[in-house]
Amino acid sequence: MGLNILPKGGINFKTSTGAGNFKAKLNKLTHYQGGEFGMLRNNREAINKAISKRAGIIRMKGGLDRMQRKSALSEIIKSDKSLTKQDKYKVKELLDHYARGRKEDASSPEPVKPAVNRELDETKVTGRRPNFAHEADPNFFRQTAPINRGAAVSDAMKYQKMQRLGSGETARKLQEDAYARLQKSSGNLGPGGRRGSSLGPLKLNK
Repeated sequence: MGLNILPKGGINFKTSTGAGNFKAKLNKLTHYQGGEFGMLRNNREAINKAISKRAGIIRMKGGLDRMQRKSALSEIIKSDKSLTKQDKYKVKELLDHYARGRKEDASSPEPVKPAVNRELDETKVTGRRPNFAHEADPNFFRQTAPINRGAAVSDAMKYQKMQRLGSGETARKLQEDAYARLQKSSGNLGPGGRRGSSLGPLKLNK
């Protein structure tokens, strides 16, 4: 149980009467001897007296400035000689709760953040996830294989044609293909080295 149980400064601040008044809340705050402010249970009267004296300022100004809090602490110490050094630190902490312009205590619950779209949030970090649904197609890898499909089909047709030829015809066909590649790579040079000359028809041994 922390200082947030005490009433806030402002026009609705009450010291000893009305719901949620300072005196009742201070009694609750210091009720348990083993609590954080339980050590001040014997000093309630002096604290109540100092706060009641400044209740008008707390209502009108919303709290006490530094000098007003220092003055209140001095009065409490003079009024109650039983205060120990540790008690004085706790009284000062209690008075700081009524510091003018004080921000909300860090221990107060954080505001609930709006729900985020977890899917969109992840894409900001990892990028949009690729869709692998197309891999369910059994022909996917066959269709996307890194080969020239046109060349593969052409080679397959040539292979089937070779199989239909006899052994002699196959050798003759291979020689013709090799000669055609030679003609193309040499620029169709004749025996004399002149471009345009023909080597003549290829004679194959049968």
